[in-house]
Amino acid sequence: MLQYQGCINTIEQDEFAQVNLVKHLIQSLEDRRLIIHSVKNFLRISKGYGFKEIIYKGSKGPYEPNYSAYELCNDVTYSEKSLKCLRKILLNFSDPVTTSFMNSILNSLNDVTSEFFLVIKEEIKSDNPNQLHLSHNLERRVRFYFDLIVDLCRIMEVVSRWVPEIFLDKELIHSNRMIEFMFFVLKQIFKMNFEKKLTAFCKITPSRTRNLAQMLTPFIGILTNLHREIRQSTNTRHDSLRDFVKRSDSFDI
Repeated sequence: MLQYQGCINTIEQDEFAQVNLVKHLIQSLEDRRLIIHSVKNFLRISKGYGFKEIIYKGSKGPYEPNYSAYELCNDVTYSEKSLKCLRKILLNFSDPVTTSFMNSILNSLNDVTSEFFLVIKEEIKSDNPNQLHLSHNLERRVRFYFDLIVDLCRIMEVVSRWVPEIFLDKELIHSNRMIEFMFFVLKQIFKMNFEKKLTAFCKITPSRTRNLAQMLTPFIGILTNLHREIRQSTNTRHDSLRDFVKRSDSFDI
């Protein structure tokens, strides 16, 4: 339902539905079994592109989206009211809902990224596409891990845009975990010839939209959002950008 802007507009007209939609989106990320779908639904309220499923013209009733040349849905969905509701909920740092949400995202990121790099290291032995012979299950695992990492990072980017205080408050540890995650990813990329292996994998699978830039772009968005907030903030409880980065020992390579 959230893949159509018309449906989102209808939900926004009901305050009860609006609040409960955001709460359910937050809580749904705690269930690892459904997280690949939960992250997509969450991103739909923040200019997400949905599942890019194949659709047929005229099949979506009154909520007819835009189409690409390949009959893929190009409808961009967005809900500023939902994002403001998200901010209101997450600004309550002592609420277990906030803590659980941040831990769910960061724990999932750490787990799936570690597994992703392990698979790349152990199973993709060559950066030559002609020398790669992967099973169908292995291909699915790599695509699954990569897409989930990108979507989870994009959720962190949304949070850094709408609730930057949750990373900048000196009493919270979420910024430490995020910085350590970023440096872990960068270290692994430079250690294992990752980009060439990923490129080789994409050439033998229908993965043209997957690339290293897609994986790292949310990092730039997160740091940009936090830098903007730091420059504008006068709150003494917030870190400077230098202190924000120095919280982590990731520089001690």
